[in-house]
Amino acid sequence: MPLQMQLAYDYMTELLNDLNIALNYGGKGETFGVLHQLEGDKVIEMESFISGHGS
Repeated sequence: MPLQMQLAYDYMTELLNDLNIALNYGGKGETFGVLHQLEGDKVIEMESFISGHGS
């Protein structure tokens, strides 16, 4: 699988996990840090990838 495709899959999986924690568990649980609502530390990294400026 190409690297860009793998990164996209990984970010989508992390985003869905973080959304699940935010919506269903009130933000309490293990997250990947890619969601604004949970003040994630990897938000900028993911946004950069989505906009085409990341690796």
